[in-house]
Amino acid sequence: INTPHHLHRELAVRAVGAGKHVIVEKPLATTLADAVEMVEAARLAKVRLSMWLGKRYSPAGAKAHRLVRQGLLGGRVLGASLVFHNHKTPAYWQGGFSGKSTDWRGRWADSGGGVFIMTGIHFLDWITYLTGERIVELSAKYATLASPVEVEDTLTMWYRFERGGLGTANFSSCVRGGRSDILELRIYGTEGQVSLTDPPQFYSTRILDDKPPERWHLLEAGPAPSSEQVQFLDGFGASIRQGTVFEISAREAVELHAGDRGVVASG
Repeated sequence: INTPHHLHRELAVRAVGAGKHVIVEKPLATTLADAVEMVEAARLAKVRLSMWLGKRYSPAGAKAHRLVRQGLLGGRVLGASLVFHNHKTPAYWQGGFSGKSTDWRGRWADSGGGVFIMTGIHFLDWITYLTGERIVELSAKYATLASPVEVEDTLTMWYRFERGGLGTANFSSCVRGGRSDILELRIYGTEGQVSLTDPPQFYSTRILDDKPPERWHLLEAGPAPSSEQVQFLDGFGASIRQGTVFEISAREAVELHAGDRGVVASG
C-alpha cells in the first residue's frame, strides 16, 4: 500500500480482511489508534502485515550489524548520535516525486507528520536494529521553521535505551544544501564504536575481521546481493512460504512510532 498516509488504515484493514498479506509504506498510519487497529485486524485474519523499512538491508548496515553481533561495541551500548539534514523544496510539498499536483504531504490530518515519519523513522529503525535495544524513553521538540506546510520540518530528540545508554537525533528537511545521501551516525559502546558517516568506519578494542584492535578501519561492506527493496520483499515472501515471523512486523512498527512499551514523548 503506497498511498497518501491517511488512507493506509482503511486499505490495509480491507486487504487483510480479504486474506491478503500486506506491506505498507511508512508511516504505518497517521495515528497510533489506526496503527493498532491494523495490527489487530492482521492478527485476527492470520496474515502478515509489515511496514517498509529498508535501511537495515544496505551493505554498510548489514556489515555493521554483523560486527556489532560479534562484539564490536562491547558488552553494553552507551549511546548514539544522529544528524540528518536535507532540503525539500516547495515543489516537493506540492507534489512529492510524482510530478502531479498533490498537497496532502503538508497537512497534519492527511500526512500525520513531516520530517520524522517521512524520513527520520528509517534511521531510528536502523539504530534499534544495529544496537539490538529498544528505546524506552524519549523527549522531542519539533517546529516548522522554513517550509510552506503545517507539519514539522525540524525535530530534535534525545532518547534512552532499555539498558541505560543515551542517544540524540536531529532531523531537518529545510537545510539549504542538505542532501538525502548525507548522514552523520555514530553508535558507541564500552569497547568501540561504528560510524556510518561516509565512508563507514569502525573502531574496537577487539580483533574483528582480522583487523588489529584500537585502530579505525574502513567498514568494507562489499556490494549488496540485490537492492534493499528486493531483499525486503524476498524476506517477506520467504516468511510467508516458510511460516516464519518476518523480522519487520507491523507490531514492531507500532512500537517504533509511539512505543507501547512505556515510551514518554513530548512535543
